[in-house]
Amino acid sequence: IAMSYLQRAKKRGINANFVRIDAHCLPFPENLFDCVVITEVLEHLIAPYRALEEIHRVLKPDGILIISVPNNMNFSNLFMHLMKKYRQTRSAHINFYDVFSIMNLLKFVGFEIREITPSFISIPLPIFNKFMGLDWIQNFLSKIFPYFGDAIIVKAEKVDYSIWNSI
Repeated sequence: IAMSYLQRAKKRGINANFVRIDAHCLPFPENLFDCVVITEVLEHLIAPYRALEEIHRVLKPDGILIISVPNNMNFSNLFMHLMKKYRQTRSAHINFYDVFSIMNLLKFVGFEIREITPSFISIPLPIFNKFMGLDWIQNFLSKIFPYFGDAIIVKAEKVDYSIWNSI
């Protein structure tokens, strides 16, 4: 969080404020926001389901959620597994997602998926990419394997039901 960005927004006439809050218990009334954007956060939360419930609560009916999470099933991880060189690295992530797990979580809370945007696929050969002009391979793979990019970006809409309502 950069305070300089907040100051820049205020200079442009945008009513922006910095608020430090717990994503599991948002201090806002129900049906307040038209849109909520949460990027690269869910993988760090103790209770991501609870945070999404709170976001669902504060969104207006038909409100939009834009969310991104790192993709655990990205091409680099798969490649390293195939090469048997994958080692779990130290990370602040306590939750791991692939396209289908984040879709199921969002549906479970009461969101309807509107769009999944494929992200860029990194090939674990940076020297070849940079010096041999192989960017076209990454672009090609990103189109053929959209669910294996480095991040998962989802646009979802708040709906009046969750999976619990059907039980």
